[in-house]
Amino acid sequence: MPGAHWTPDGEYIVVSKGRRIAKLWMYHVDGGGGIQLNENPAQMKTIDPFVSPDGKSVYFSHRSGAWNYNALLPQYQIGTYDFDKGQITSITSRYGSAFTPTLSKDGNWMVYGSRWDDKTGLVIRNLKTGEENWLAYPVQRDEQESIAPQGVLPAMAFTPDSKFVIASYGGKIWKLAIDGSPAVEIPFEAEVNLAMGPRLYFNYEIKDTTAKLATQIRNAVPSPDGKKISLHGTESIVCNGLSRRQADTSNFT
Repeated sequence: MPGAHWTPDGEYIVVSKGRRIAKLWMYHVDGGGGIQLNENPAQMKTIDPFVSPDGKSVYFSHRSGAWNYNALLPQYQIGTYDFDKGQITSITSRYGSAFTPTLSKDGNWMVYGSRWDDKTGLVIRNLKTGEENWLAYPVQRDEQESIAPQGVLPAMAFTPDSKFVIASYGGKIWKLAIDGSPAVEIPFEAEVNLAMGPRLYFNYEIKDTTAKLATQIRNAVPSPDGKKISLHGTESIVCNGLSRRQADTSNFT
């Protein structure tokens, strides 16, 4: 499920439901079938929901379609769903996309992910003035080119005083100050039992002969007398009656 967030009163949870063209749904804490918040546009994918601190709207990442090969930016933008009006409004237009919105408890700040050049970073927006700055750059790679089944970026959270953002990237947890101070690592330890299978290793014998059949030749270097040649290549071999290829056979003559 690509995202879920509680309403401020703790009575409802808003989730993104669906694998390819996900939509926003709201469920009561007591259960039930829930209600779908957005149906149209039919091809609008809506994920990473975040309910505003005043409970009046839902912020989310949206794009047209599930995903596509050789995708060009932008892919995602941030939208809002108004509970009273039932309307969707897009509030970003960044070339590097905008996704995974996270709001502060006081309602003054929004942090979201975006891409600049070939790296992903976190942008902070003053919701009162609209001013934006980079909060952290770079962080971990986003999921814009995939179906993003668990969201475009890992979820983030503001501290209760709205002065810091807690985010994870690079295998660590970070405390980011909204005033631009250096990020502070939050240390943690975890006991992990990781099952590992046997190493897969295929040892093909390469005979030491004066000649060898190469089907692909690279980096050929002739000897000074011009009688021999050293190269990298790909050798065709036969093992148990099956034709296989020994890749990158080095420096045979």
